[in-house]
Amino acid sequence: MPKQQMEELLAQLREEVAGSRELTEGQRARMDALQTQIEERLAADEALADSSLGDHLRSQIDEFHRAHPTLTMVLGRILDHLNKMGI
Repeated sequence: MPKQQMEELLAQLREEVAGSRELTEGQRARMDALQTQIEERLAADEALADSSLGDHLRSQIDEFHRAHPTLTMVLGRILDHLNKMGI
C-alpha cells in the first residue's frame, strides 16, 4: 500500500509539473530528474543509508515554496511518505 500511495503522489507531481506555466526549463529538468530518482529507488526497493534523496527533496521544496505552493505541497507529501517508507 505505501508504494501505491507513493506512485499516486508521483503521478500528482507529474501533473503539477506538466500543468505549470511558471516553471523554467531548468526547474522542469530538476523535477524530472528528481521523479526519476524516486521511481528508481522505489523500483529497486532501495532504502538509503544516507539522506541524499531527502536532502535533494528538501532543497527543491525550499526553492519552490513561494512561487509554486501546490508543487511544494506535493513535494512535502512525497518527502513525508519516503521517510515513512525508510527511503
